Amino acid sequence: MKLRNLTISAAVAALVLAIAAPASATQPTGPQPGNDGVHKVWVCVYSGTPDVDEVLKPGKNPIAVDASATAGEWFNDGQGRSYVVADVTDENTAQGERYTGTEACPTPSVPDETPVDQPGERPEDSSWMGEWTEQAWECGDEAVTLTREFGSTTWSLVDDEWLPSAQSGVEYTTRDFTAEEAASCEEGSTPPEETQEPDIDASVVTEQCTAKAPYLMYDIVVNDPDGKLGGKDTATITFVNPDGDNWSTTVAIGAGTVLWPGATVDGDGKATAWPGWEYDSTLGSWVDVGNDNFGWTRAELTQVEVQVNPTKTFYVNYPKPSTECASAPKSTILVVMSETGTKAPVTTATNAPAATAVKAEVTYTG
Repeated sequence: MKLRNLTISAAVAALVLAIAAPASATQPTGPQPGNDGVHKVWVCVYSGTPDVDEVLKPGKNPIAVDASATAGEWFNDGQGRSYVVADVTDENTAQGERYTGTEACPTPSVPDETPVDQPGERPEDSSWMGEWTEQAWECGDEAVTLTREFGSTTWSLVDDEWLPSAQSGVEYTTRDFTAEEAASCEEGSTPPEETQEPDIDASVVTEQCTAKAPYLMYDIVVNDPDGKLGGKDTATITFVNPDGDNWSTTVAIGAGTVLWPGATVDGDGKATAWPGWEYDSTLGSWVDVGNDNFGWTRAELTQVEVQVNPTKTFYVNYPKPSTECASAPKSTILVVMSETGTKAPVTTATNAPAATAVKAEVTYTG
């Protein structure tokens, strides 16, 4: 009997100890991380309107929710839209249901702030109006008809680009006959005939060297079928100076030559002075003075005008110096022999080496 009581007491004591013993550290005290057998996903929650003011919702983000959505999908909710960033797993879930995965929530969709090319300032509209022109008329007409052309350009914005739109037309009006025109329509009379304006389009002007001096050669041809020039027989030739006073002379209409401005000749017609050159008596030689003494007429394409009323413009080049054309003073070049036997030109005789004899003297025009 004593043995049975002892055995029961030992069993009760063991049960008490088992109940009172602390829980092992390996025993769970609450829900473990992971989906616990329920399909959950990590969802990034956004607020606002996409492409306008969308932002990630403040606070815990992403959050774990029960859903049948697939990772990488967007879906709409009450506050805006949400994005499934990943499935809930033990590997991406920490205690307290915190997300520890590597996939990040997508950046909110905001407006594209890339600068857009602007069309620029609107060009100014424009318009134009021509001169009135009388149309042909006949005796018996009630009036003389006049016409003139007009037009305008307006600008419109099309696909961020200013495009022009042009319009044009013809305006008509009439006038009464003048007393002279009315008188010309009396019995046996005819309307006045149209007349032609004079011109000198067939004229020619060019440079020329004559008797070894520079000249301007001309052949002025006047076309005046209606005699509006009244038999005028002279013309004015003008060298146009772009930076100063012009040079002009009057010649008879027809063919001829004039000595180039700044040039002179002797009694035999040989050149004794040239444009752009002056004789320095101190140096005993000619000196290039640039544009002085009509040196500007030596420029290429010098403008020359022939005026009879009308006027015609020509462009000429000063004659180049040559054996046939003394268009510049003669210059002397001294050629000396150096000690090594090579030839060395010098500007003047005074510049030559004192101990070296003159080998040859060459004269040229230019």
